[in-house]
Amino acid sequence: MLVQQFEALSDQDLQAPCDVVYSVSYSDSEPEVIASTVGREVAFSVGHAIHHFAIVRLLCAQLAVAVPSEFGIAPSTLKHRAAQAAG
Repeated sequence: MLVQQFEALSDQDLQAPCDVVYSVSYSDSEPEVIASTVGREVAFSVGHAIHHFAIVRLLCAQLAVAVPSEFGIAPSTLKHRAAQAAG
């Protein structure tokens, strides 16, 4: 399962360098190669997925479809809310 594969990544795996080919541009320029790490790309993907989940959350609300209370909300927002509630 995909979750188990991500959980199995070691610190060494996450720190491994990788090149990202960035081809999103409003001009006709050639794709750029950007140095990164596997961990940074995983973190970006998680944040981007949460962004999409937030849109899905809004659609679900319009259709009266229940979702978990934390669905589509960034972990930093959840932590901030918990700190405000505790404090």
